[in-house]
Amino acid sequence: MKHFAVALLLFPLTVLAQQQASQPAPGLTPEQKTPEQCVATVDYEVMLASFSSSNPDLTKAMQWANDCIRLHPNMPEAWLKRAQMWAESQNWAKVIEDTSKAIEVNPKFGNAYIDRGFAYLRLQKYDRAIADYDKAVAIDPKNPLAYSSRGDAYRVQMKRDQAIANYDKALEVAGDEVIIYGGPAYIGRASVYMGAQQWDKAIADLTSATETLGSSLEAWESRALIYEITGKTDLALADYDSILKGHPKHAKALKARAAIHLKKGNRAQATKDYQALLAIDPKNEDAIRELATLVPKSGADFIKVARQQMNDSKYDDALRSYNEAIRIEPQNAEAYEGRGSAYNRKNQTDLAIADYSKAIELDPKASGPYNGRAAAEMTKGELDKALADYGEAIGRAGNDVGDAVIAYSGRAEVYEKQGKADLAVAEYTKSIEAAAKDSFMNYVLAPDSYLGRGKVYVATGKVDLARADFRKALEINPKHEAVKAELAKLDKPKGAEEFVREAMDAARKNDATGALNALTKCIEADPRQLACWVLRGNVETATNQYDKANDDYRHAMEVDPKHAAPHLGRGIMLAKQGKRDEAVRELRMALDLNPQLSDAKQALKMLGAE
Repeated sequence: MKHFAVALLLFPLTVLAQQQASQPAPGLTPEQKTPEQCVATVDYEVMLASFSSSNPDLTKAMQWANDCIRLHPNMPEAWLKRAQMWAESQNWAKVIEDTSKAIEVNPKFGNAYIDRGFAYLRLQKYDRAIADYDKAVAIDPKNPLAYSSRGDAYRVQMKRDQAIANYDKALEVAGDEVIIYGGPAYIGRASVYMGAQQWDKAIADLTSATETLGSSLEAWESRALIYEITGKTDLALADYDSILKGHPKHAKALKARAAIHLKKGNRAQATKDYQALLAIDPKNEDAIRELATLVPKSGADFIKVARQQMNDSKYDDALRSYNEAIRIEPQNAEAYEGRGSAYNRKNQTDLAIADYSKAIELDPKASGPYNGRAAAEMTKGELDKALADYGEAIGRAGNDVGDAVIAYSGRAEVYEKQGKADLAVAEYTKSIEAAAKDSFMNYVLAPDSYLGRGKVYVATGKVDLARADFRKALEINPKHEAVKAELAKLDKPKGAEEFVREAMDAARKNDATGALNALTKCIEADPRQLACWVLRGNVETATNQYDKANDDYRHAMEVDPKHAAPHLGRGIMLAKQGKRDEAVRELRMALDLNPQLSDAKQALKMLGAE
């Protein structure tokens, strides 16, 4: 809803509803003019200001509005005119003040209720806005602006059904004059449809809105946006062309059209639009950035732009910049390496490998392309190739500390994937030592190497060494969130599940001592963990520690008298001791508690009791 958009309309819509055949009568003083001529002069000054600038200076219009009120304080139209001036500067309190005065002068002045309702709407006082719109409808049930305005109030409250009903009514009462009054209703209803992603209905309404007075620009903007969202870029371009034909300095349309031309490969037209945008807004970052890639420069300039785009995670933009660098300098190894990195970030590993290989071909002594190609090969699971390339990178790194650190760390990751923990630790250690040669690289890269080595230590059970590495990483970079997270995992007290998992891992390695230690820690942490008592009893049974096992099974029975597991374990323990009758009794108790317990059935069969 744009009642006050004087840059788009020659006269506010609420005034069009009651426009009289008055003329501004130029040359006369306010005192010499009739009340109607005075008010008409305000419209005349608005028109002149709107023609001269897209951001009109309404000082003269405001002066005339003040004079009209001074001379004709009982003329409600004069108060409404000044309210509309306040609206242009978004001084909603003043709008409410002047529209309220207009209503005081003429309580049946429906358009004043509409404009005051709009001010309340902008202040998010929805109930007051709707109350004013209700009053306007009651005064004039055939005023389309009252209905479309009320529809706007319902729409911003997400009451879509009520909004559509009001927009429908606005179009109904507009009748043959829909070209004058239908725009706000069409645009409002289209907004509801857009929110519901009912694109066809929204486009139909916006198309109708383009044919109404004063609504073409907003309708074209919204329709172009829908066309972009739905991939109909040619139709979007046509709408932006329509906007710019009438408003050549429309920055939003220039920016949008330029972006579409850029995607379609229309470099010349994109350049023209960005240059026009920059002429309007010399500090526009989008225009500056894109023109840096579009206007012919050296390959080095494009590479510089591309690196910033990579830092900003704008990989598609970086690809375009690297493409330009390669177009200008086809033998620029750095451009191929950079483009390979962009492809790597987009997980297009085959294209990345091809570009890294080209960079190596052009500059065989460089270490960076080998590191990049190795990372892509590792992503593809080609671990032997990755190892070879990381080795080549190390051999060529020389004084390049960064490439050396990356290569050692990369090789460590390959060894991790191959399950070669000792070799992985050795490579991480080399990367840490290499990083220490340069204070900046030590800050940037060493924490990740400590993190990697620490994770290997965790995986191999060397928790103290892992903790030391994580703490060392945080000494270098106290804000390293990934390291903090790993350290928090180590410092967090273990739960029963972790102890049980640790015990099971030890048991699979025939490490009875390790299993018993883990289960003992589990019981110490939570004596109510039945599983830990039973499992420790099982390990003690397996290692012939029958007295200890017997105690553990009895503790488990106290924790849960109705659980079959401790009876099963104790039955097997008694059977191992040759105490057949006691074993049979325990096993049958287990089956009573759990009739589906196959282990108990099998044990009874072996004892000849089934």
